[in-house]
Amino acid sequence: MRLLLEVIISIFTISCRLRLDPFTCMYVWLVLDQRRHDLDDKRKAYELQVKMPGLPPQVKTLPKNEKFSIKYDLIVGWKVAKLELSQKLAEICPAHWKSIEDVKSIYVGAFSTPSDLER
Repeated sequence: MRLLLEVIISIFTISCRLRLDPFTCMYVWLVLDQRRHDLDDKRKAYELQVKMPGLPPQVKTLPKNEKFSIKYDLIVGWKVAKLELSQKLAEICPAHWKSIEDVKSIYVGAFSTPSDLER
């Protein structure tokens, strides 16, 4: 109760010095207090930990709403698998390019044909 009284007195003191409406000062104080509480909550949710000295700190545990969904992980995994497969096939079957058509033939699957090849 005493703290609340001190806050109210300080708000009215500031409003008199700045010639502002006391209710405006009270509103600004409430907004700043809410912002401070929000920042404290974020600091608790994103607690940092130094895993290796000399490197920037990392989040200790990522909140659930920040993690990727299983669907997104599967989509990215599928694209990576397609790229790895096309790379392995290119290593197994090396192409000897004799014309521009041979170069165009390597752009299949995950790779689109560059616009410069169509000129």
